[in-house]
Amino acid sequence: MISELLQRDIDTVVAVGGAGRRTVAHLRDDIARLAAALPEATEHSRALLVFRGDRYAFLASLLAAWSRGHIVALPPNTARDTIAALSEDPTVEVLHDLDSAYGIDVRTLLGNEAPGDPPLPPLTAPRDSVIATLFTSGSTGPMSRCDKTAAQIIGEAQMLASTFPYEPGGVVVPTVSPGHIYGLLFGVLAPLIAGAPFVRETPMHGTEIVDLVDKHTATILVSVPIHLRALTVADAGSMPTLNCVFSSAAPLRPEVAAEFASRHRSPIEILGSTETGGIAFREQSRGPDWKPLPGVAIRIHGDTLHVRSPWAATPKSEWTVTADRARAATDGAFTHLGRSDGVVKVAGRRVHLADIESRLLAVDGVSDGAVLAIPTAGDRGHLLLAAVSGLDEDSVRDALREQLDDASMPRRIRSFETLPREANGKLQRSEALRMFGLDPNGRALEWDFKWHDAEPDRDKNELAAFTVDVPGNSAWFDGHFVGYPVMAGAVQLTCLLRPALTRADLGDREITRLERVRFTGRILPGDTLSVTLEAPAPAGSQIDNTDTSAARATQCVDLRIRNNAGLCSSARVHFGELA
Repeated sequence: MISELLQRDIDTVVAVGGAGRRTVAHLRDDIARLAAALPEATEHSRALLVFRGDRYAFLASLLAAWSRGHIVALPPNTARDTIAALSEDPTVEVLHDLDSAYGIDVRTLLGNEAPGDPPLPPLTAPRDSVIATLFTSGSTGPMSRCDKTAAQIIGEAQMLASTFPYEPGGVVVPTVSPGHIYGLLFGVLAPLIAGAPFVRETPMHGTEIVDLVDKHTATILVSVPIHLRALTVADAGSMPTLNCVFSSAAPLRPEVAAEFASRHRSPIEILGSTETGGIAFREQSRGPDWKPLPGVAIRIHGDTLHVRSPWAATPKSEWTVTADRARAATDGAFTHLGRSDGVVKVAGRRVHLADIESRLLAVDGVSDGAVLAIPTAGDRGHLLLAAVSGLDEDSVRDALREQLDDASMPRRIRSFETLPREANGKLQRSEALRMFGLDPNGRALEWDFKWHDAEPDRDKNELAAFTVDVPGNSAWFDGHFVGYPVMAGAVQLTCLLRPALTRADLGDREITRLERVRFTGRILPGDTLSVTLEAPAPAGSQIDNTDTSAARATQCVDLRIRNNAGLCSSARVHFGELA
């Protein structure tokens, strides 16, 4: 089934862009090059694909991994903590286009010469075999994995290519990462199947998008609401060659859809998820209701949308219960009522986060915003937080008070220069909570360690000894790394060495250099550490560590940090001369 992706004439253009034009012949040749660099497949072996810049390099790597029989793992972003967490699972190789020392930088293996007629790579896999593992982005909670079969991935791409106006030769400009299910299907596989070349770059800003569309006379734009919102200020009539604009990954506000349609053309919205695949589509200019995609059946129990689809991760004969709320409309369509996981209780009342966020974004001067809810221990239920950019907190609060009742009013509003959204426009919940100084569970991050004096061991020439309790939700582990916490060396020197010197009455000594710095073990959240300062002494001799003046006169000390597992780190600290 996978081999159907490369059945077109070898001169068919696959990709265009600054890194060069590539045809099916180039692609076959590059698949062979990359496949030769990969190990043989074993049961459930997988290759991790981490791509930030070149969509063509991603495609060649994807097909090379499949050619060798590996499952591909597609992270939701290229953040180092995400990659570190996913690399914990058995991975035969990492394929990437990053300036990194690990894995295979596929840019070094792609061919530059025009090949002749390379043979079709052995792209075969049973329809029901898993060929890809995707991950939810973590926008509402921790990311979770979703396995997809060849029939689900390739079958949905074939459906999209035949349903929407992907035309041979028509250029596609995607603004969303190919590691996201939406970007993979709409921006890579559907164009490949239809013979429509895609642009290799991933533009992130309005001017970049307009420039690429105009430069390549693109006919299709695969985008997200945050990018379409930026394009509403582009000149009316710009990007005249577009005959189809897709929007997905987040709700498209009606005013943005209307403004974009008045300047360019009406966007086609896609409703779906990693688990279900595409569910439905609509154009707001033709009405608010959604129409199921070909092959997708829906039913509504209460106000919960159920989906049965050959593209869903569940067996195609089973119904998937979604978190979407819906109401039946005419001719098999439905009205989307929001998500059930976006409804929380505040002071005993049901509050819709999407409604509050919509009102927040409608405040004049707000360029971006997000609303979060964290559970509380009291009777209030949830505490609402609002992050905004473009306007100060007091102005936002005053504007919302005119529209919201007490239960719906965010208790904490913070203004930031920008919100750290991913390329697909989503804001990870953990990242958003971090902006408020909270951990992923909504608890305040702890910045301080708890110090206790201990008795120095004179036989080891210890000048001072302490035990240090590391909080389980210490802020110093945040981002280092998800699923594999690491206390950075700079943190240890700043937050453990400096306080230890101060407590040992050495805090005023100038540190001239550090040597013999070793990090030999992990310090974990919740650890109790032993921190000692030892005075180097000739072998077989001891110092009088009860003499404060002698301790202060020493020109260097040895720092040692231990936990229950043993030595974590050590360093020799040299001081300047006493004044």
